[in-house]
Amino acid sequence: MRERVGEVMRRIAEPPPGGVRQIEVVSPLAEGTDRLVAEEAIAVGAELTCPLPLPADEYERDFTSAKSIVAFRRLLAEAKDVAVVGEAGWTPDERNAAYIAAGREMLARADLLIAVWDGLPPRGEGGTAQVVGEAQDLGIPVVWIRADAPHVVGLLPAASAASWQAQLDAVLG
Repeated sequence: MRERVGEVMRRIAEPPPGGVRQIEVVSPLAEGTDRLVAEEAIAVGAELTCPLPLPADEYERDFTSAKSIVAFRRLLAEAKDVAVVGEAGWTPDERNAAYIAAGREMLARADLLIAVWDGLPPRGEGGTAQVVGEAQDLGIPVVWIRADAPHVVGLLPAASAASWQAQLDAVLG
């Protein structure tokens, strides 16, 4: 999967002929593919912006291991901008609302969404399926990297997707 994400990031980062392309990746740095995309983006020179759902120390309580916390802190230190976007409530409903707010802040800043997704319908609020659906509703094209091997890449069109880098160069062709 890392290889496919890296391939997509390198293609997105390619400057147009005679030009320069500056990329900003917006990620709340959730465990898993959020971090993988952030790492590959940094590798191609992208800047990182992090809308966190909760203050970092509280957010870290949701991570599965000490190793995950170390990885989160390392990436967070690379960010040019970090903002807590959710409410500071800690009930399960308030916490979930904070995660949804972070996803929506990410979409508010996006020209393109990279989603590593299994393609299944939403299994609750705030997950990848919901974010992908909201991106399409907002007219944001979605580069979909299938979560299952061989991690096929496609572009889910949105109203504004007509030229997104020639449909991601005919889907990496």
